[in-house]
Amino acid sequence: KIFDATSGKLQQTLVGHSRTPWATCFHPSNSNIVASGSLDFRSIIWDVASGSIINQHDFGNAITSLSFEGDGSRIAVAADQKVFLWN
Repeated sequence: KIFDATSGKLQQTLVGHSRTPWATCFHPSNSNIVASGSLDFRSIIWDVASGSIINQHDFGNAITSLSFEGDGSRIAVAADQKVFLWN
């Protein structure tokens, strides 16, 4: 779920992970895009406004961390003591 930090109002409910998301991050230049990584081994790129999935990938192990590259072109995803670069 995405909440407005100032008002506390629910902005969007993102439905797609089958287990708890451990990591999230917003795109560095587009606040309408957020990435999440979960115990279900998947990382998902979301359109926050619509709640739809833009892209997803199964990394084969629980996602423990993720971060967009500075220009937003790739995401570094940590899973199973490895870091994957996802375009």
